[in-house]
Amino acid sequence: VENPAFADTIYAIAMNDAANREPLMMNFVQLVAKSDKSDTYKITACRNVLGLNISDKVNNLIINNLALVNNYQAMMLVSYYLDDPQTAQQAAATVCEIAMNNSNYNGNEVVELLQKIKTMTDDPTLIEEIERHVTWITTVMKYELSFDEKKNGFELLFDGTNLDSWTGDKTDYFINHGTICVTDDYGDEGSLYTIKEYSDFIYRFEFC
Repeated sequence: VENPAFADTIYAIAMNDAANREPLMMNFVQLVAKSDKSDTYKITACRNVLGLNISDKVNNLIINNLALVNNYQAMMLVSYYLDDPQTAQQAAATVCEIAMNNSNYNGNEVVELLQKIKTMTDDPTLIEEIERHVTWITTVMKYELSFDEKKNGFELLFDGTNLDSWTGDKTDYFINHGTICVTDDYGDEGSLYTIKEYSDFIYRFEFC
């Protein structure tokens, strides 16, 4: 089947046909990649198939196609497959492609992923590219408290580069151009919370 409109139909057939599930899901994954539906739909579809763990062949195809989605959620989903020897190479390629093509993804999570990939490869060109990109990330301007804010006991919860002071759904909530953003599903996997609990506080923030 070549028409993306039939993707969900192919998925339903695959779920009821264990003998032919692998080729059917391969077809489904390709249709999803060609679909004009939202990135959220594509990531959810890929996440569902990855959860079935049909075969390394299917998983690697999905991981490769997620590079086309090219957003933070896709990168974080793929990062879970860096520890599997059967998918590590493709996962590393996809994470690097997304991370290095999006200068606004400059938090500690990205640095940690790139540093991890650096230890996994013997490719001197890739190592050099990772080092250059990590160096650039570490020079990104961070938000700082003013003198008066420090004097009055304020704490900085977000410096524009990482979510280290936050916990919860750090997949649907992500950093974009120095802001905390959320996908169009508004955190369907959960909520984002500060790690530290506060009471009787003044909270200063900007939003749009």
